[in-house]
Amino acid sequence: CCDGAVAACAGNAAFLALLDAGVAMKATAMCVALAVKLEPEPVIWLDPTEAEEAQCDALISLSVDGSRNHLVSNLSSGAFLDAATWASCIEAACKSCKVLEAFMRMSLQKRLEMFLKPG
Repeated sequence: CCDGAVAACAGNAAFLALLDAGVAMKATAMCVALAVKLEPEPVIWLDPTEAEEAQCDALISLSVDGSRNHLVSNLSSGAFLDAATWASCIEAACKSCKVLEAFMRMSLQKRLEMFLKPG
């Protein structure tokens, strides 16, 4: 059963697999999914469920390098978004990816501490 946001999940899984394999990377590219409902006025959902995705007009998965605030990749489907809505999506994705990156760093630090404990 799918709970939505599959592309963003796959992007984060790929990044973490590369990190776990020891591949040297210059950027931390985290992915976030957004769903946009355009009427009566634009509403943006972060990490939408499958039910929310079914109600929306556009689905977007954005990958952001949080340390540089650079958009790394975009996968979108559905309705055309005007410039203001698109900018709001990018702003929300940048903020969300920074939070996600902080959580990922904290989790990895705890994992490394566990492996490096003596005895």
